[in-house]
Amino acid sequence: MSCSSADSLCASGALSYSPGSQTYTRTCVEPTTCNTNGSLNYGYGSVTWIFKCCNTDLCNDDKVSFPNNTNGLYCCAGTDMTCQNTVNCTGMQDSCFTSADGANVYLGCSSATICEDHNLTSLLGLSVTSVISCCEGNLCNQPGNASIPQNALVCCTGSDIHCQNTVTCANTDDFCFIYDDGWSTNTGCASRSQCEASSTPNATMAPSYSCCQGNLCNKPSEYWARE
Repeated sequence: MSCSSADSLCASGALSYSPGSQTYTRTCVEPTTCNTNGSLNYGYGSVTWIFKCCNTDLCNDDKVSFPNNTNGLYCCAGTDMTCQNTVNCTGMQDSCFTSADGANVYLGCSSATICEDHNLTSLLGLSVTSVISCCEGNLCNQPGNASIPQNALVCCTGSDIHCQNTVTCANTDDFCFIYDDGWSTNTGCASRSQCEASSTPNATMAPSYSCCQGNLCNKPSEYWARE
């Protein structure tokens, strides 16, 4: 295929569910969407996303491979917050993670990139409303040892329009977001970089992704009334 823009790059991407299936894609993309890689496993198999770009004709003819050897790191895993189960990390999973979406808490192995790029969370099966914390070291995400630092901002979270659930934001997530994909409305906490990235013309979730500051400022009924 011929790319429509002079700024476009060739890209090859792949999504792997292990154990399970793998899907591959080759296409033209804008530079802002390039080189996003991530992987996680909370005890039910690994999910890995790899997306690579290059800038010469037909350079994306190679098949993306998935590193899956154990790397020596092991983490608490599961959804019961007890660390009764652990999982051996593989490939690019260089961190342990804790994720909370206001209704559920997940523990497991991850690449550090899922804490740095929140847009990866939905690709890897976590809710876009999730608040995620990563740490380094075996079992560093053990409940009681690992916690998600909170910053006092409170946002609506979930996929309903009534703000039935709320979450206290963590780390540098000092914005509330609201995301409408045409089928459902999702709310939660977001970082400044996530808000800025999602507002660019080529962003995956633009233009229906909006951010605001202030406790519960993303309550859907009130937010859309202001807009």
